[in-house]
Amino acid sequence: MLIESGKFLQINKEKLEKIKFYIQNSKSKNTQRSYASDWKHFIKWCELNGRDPLPASAGTLCLYLSELAATLKYSTIRRRVSSINMAHKFKHHRLLLEYEIKLFFY
Repeated sequence: MLIESGKFLQINKEKLEKIKFYIQNSKSKNTQRSYASDWKHFIKWCELNGRDPLPASAGTLCLYLSELAATLKYSTIRRRVSSINMAHKFKHHRLLLEYEIKLFFY
């Protein structure tokens, strides 16, 4: 069952399976693996630096991104930020906005 405006919607098993399939396949398997790897890297970095990964503060993200900027390409850093955003979204935390990322790099 899904909730819409405080009411439960009845969804048959076939439709529920179709919804589950689309959610699971909304990102390619490679993207899912990359996001998982990126998130593990961020968590490990947070542990080593005494920072909280969820919710990540602006200061934590700035420190993390500044370390990445020394060795990684912009496209890789953007993917790492996307991975962090996905984890935050999954746990219903505020997302780092695209313009905030650009402000950091320019």
